Amino acid sequence: MEPGVQLAGYAASEYILVIQPDEDVHEKVMLEKNNFAERYNAAASAFGKPNIVLLRFTQAQMAEERIIRQLRGIAGRCAPVKIELRDFGSEPTHSIFIKVASKVAVQHIVRQLRQVQRLMKYENTTPHFITEPRMMIARKLNAQQYEQAWKDYQQQSFSGRFMAGELVLLKRPAGLRSFQFVERFALMNKPVAAAQGALFF
Repeated sequence: MEPGVQLAGYAASEYILVIQPDEDVHEKVMLEKNNFAERYNAAASAFGKPNIVLLRFTQAQMAEERIIRQLRGIAGRCAPVKIELRDFGSEPTHSIFIKVASKVAVQHIVRQLRQVQRLMKYENTTPHFITEPRMMIARKLNAQQYEQAWKDYQQQSFSGRFMAGELVLLKRPAGLRSFQFVERFALMNKPVAAAQGALFF
């Protein structure tokens, strides 16, 4: 094998587990992202689909199937979630997002995901669980873009709601800009006993 070439199973990808909005909210958020990109000369804002990230981690391809089985079991025990989006927030001095008003139910799912965090450790990286859910409008802004935009956005309102019935796993292999679809996991609110077996495969 040539130096620097990884076998497929050992190649690492960046993964995110997300909640995706329904079509109506998706269109509304994309309109906001596109308007932001044009108004504040922030082209990157228009790139990337709207979602609420619950978890980020890096892992080798060979671990993917086992992680999928574990995530399916956890999602199966969680109930569908009513997501309410309300107004804007910011992360000084680089990000502007839509706030998740109904965050308690989302935080419950994130706590359940911690059960399998050992499977998501890779070399010197550890999984990042998102405890303050949000739907991003723009990130990696420079200071001038942020200051100008936040001055406007903190005065604006936004509202949207949808039922989330599934979690979606996406991955971005090294060298690629876009995330690719991996798997969907239905939120089915199964009793713990019915889903427990899935945790030990």
